[in-house]
Amino acid sequence: MWTIKKYVDLEDQNNILYEFPEEYKPDIDTKEETIKQENQNHKYIYDVTLLDLIQSNLLEVEEEIEMQYAPMIGNKKASKEDKKIYKGIINNDGKIIVNNKIFDSPNHAALYCINNAGSPRKTVNGWTSWKTKNGKTLHQLRMEYLQMVNKN
Repeated sequence: MWTIKKYVDLEDQNNILYEFPEEYKPDIDTKEETIKQENQNHKYIYDVTLLDLIQSNLLEVEEEIEMQYAPMIGNKKASKEDKKIYKGIINNDGKIIVNNKIFDSPNHAALYCINNAGSPRKTVNGWTSWKTKNGKTLHQLRMEYLQMVNKN
């Protein structure tokens, strides 16, 4: 088993770097492969995009989503006053706009926010961090979408 680190430049999300342990560096084939599946229409959690949620009317274009975050201060949990609230807008192409910056994924948008709040963290699950105005996380909407499309 390998631990592979993925780094994404927040200013240019197409700039991606992968770090492999030197002593176990694998050969990587980046050629696209076609995987034959029994059910070609079945979608999995990692296949779902914000655009899918928009097209299924679970999210709306220009809908505002919110994320709250307060970084740890030393070993102490931050107070409610230290909590920062970030607003994102869902773009028509399924991207999120935060502070006039466009992000391809909820994870990148959330990482930008927690770093802006002062956290040195390198990862965050944006699907569970962002909430709609009715309090649902993007993850909850994604699960609703999967239930809709995978009904057989």
